[in-house]
Amino acid sequence: MNMNWPKFETEYAVAGSEELFNFIASEKLIKPSINDPIKGSLLKLHSADLFPDGGYIYRESWITFFLSDDLINVYSEGESHNLFNARLAEFYDMFAKMYEGKEDFSALGSTFNFYYQKDNGDILMFLLQLTTLDQLVSRTELILTTITGIINGKEEIILEDISKVFVQANRVFYLLFNGKGFEVKNPLQEVSDRYNKRYIEDTDKRVSKPDFILHEDNLNKKFTFGNNWVDIPGMLTT
Repeated sequence: MNMNWPKFETEYAVAGSEELFNFIASEKLIKPSINDPIKGSLLKLHSADLFPDGGYIYRESWITFFLSDDLINVYSEGESHNLFNARLAEFYDMFAKMYEGKEDFSALGSTFNFYYQKDNGDILMFLLQLTTLDQLVSRTELILTTITGIINGKEEIILEDISKVFVQANRVFYLLFNGKGFEVKNPLQEVSDRYNKRYIEDTDKRVSKPDFILHEDNLNKKFTFGNNWVDIPGMLTT
């Protein structure tokens, strides 16, 4: 995904990875809010266009939200805030019933994604995993207030991390809930850690660990080299 921002005229837009999720979003969120201060649009996008293809995220979410500045501004108003939270609760209810009691804080994929595009074109991608109904609503609220803080320059830690973290050509910054709040993830570091962990788990301990180089804009591509290793497509020999 090259992150071409979709066009929509409402406060936010929603796209499901399957027709079933589009139907749920339409019936449980879009249509009930048609006369609300915060309205949504349904986008029909290919599932491959719902998450960046840089090799950090492995799969699309069930539901993807695209957030506008109008939403951030209107959401701060008391009545709009409470009404939108109520709409979200109605929407999230059936998903929350699938929650089995164990949270996944992995960035391999998420149940819900929230995109926000900054004035400079950078895109913030908030990953929200399946959890209880109350937590789904409160964490969505946290996403919106975090964006407000970023706009106003008050989320100093996040802003500092954004300025320092490795970012690919798509200019997407990944933020994942860590149990307390949302933090900026470093895709290069995380993918490197995955490869290291896989090597430790799957490789003969008598063989020295090779070095490898990752392609900066596609972290799935790597070149392995070292004294004991030759990298051949489909085969790893010593």
